[in-house]
Amino acid sequence: MKEQSKYYIINYRHRGAGYFAYLNAVFGGLKYCSDNNLIPIVDWSNPKVEYYDSEMGENPFDYYFDQELTVEEAIKHEHQYCPIDYENYPPGGQKIFRNKDVVININNSINKYLKIKPEILNSVKKEISEYKTLGVHCRRSDMGTYHPEYLFSRNTEDYFKKTMEIYEKYGFEKIYLATEETEIFEYFKSRIPEILIYQECFRIGRNDDHRIITNERKYHRYLMGKEVLIDSLNLSKCNSLLCSISGVSYGSIFFNGNKYDNVYYFDEI
Repeated sequence: MKEQSKYYIINYRHRGAGYFAYLNAVFGGLKYCSDNNLIPIVDWSNPKVEYYDSEMGENPFDYYFDQELTVEEAIKHEHQYCPIDYENYPPGGQKIFRNKDVVININNSINKYLKIKPEILNSVKKEISEYKTLGVHCRRSDMGTYHPEYLFSRNTEDYFKKTMEIYEKYGFEKIYLATEETEIFEYFKSRIPEILIYQECFRIGRNDDHRIITNERKYHRYLMGKEVLIDSLNLSKCNSLLCSISGVSYGSIFFNGNKYDNVYYFDEI
């Protein structure tokens, strides 16, 4: 009789990170499970990540994904914990698209284990696939403070010019824009409304703001995670991607599974 696989509890013990810092760590855990015949169970409840909302449940991961068991159920079985110094975290600070093996392996693990809730999948923009669409992710905000080496520019117009250069050069029909900044979003929307696809979501008001976790919006913390996840999924459906180095662009590339025609980085064009 085949020995039953152990449960592997993925617990990212870091506070104050963005949604895709947590999720990309999960992706590494999924790959480890795939390589070692383990069943992943993700625990975002201890410590609780910033997207925790008491009315939504104790484990924020379960807001967005379906799991085989709850954490409480899994620990009653044979199990092990992901080590804090987890070595399978996808490599950061690089142009991840060029690491083909990492992208394909992570994508295979996502397809094997990750069950995104239907209400999130149903929010993916179908029109993206109806056109030759350039996905654009602009991250500026806190990059200048925390990761200045990755910051392309503080000037909104620079992002727009680079985007239109790629759009026109390669004959795209639409642009899907993902950005947390109102200033960048409104700039694009005022200039190219007829070709712009986007998600209606919460955006910060100034380019020096970081994530705003406190807000009067009902279920704000849950919605912050939902909206960035949908943005990443939308970007993954585009034909090509133009992006900053960030967790969101990493997530899009992993979801896409190396099927983009190309990935362009703002600091290289």
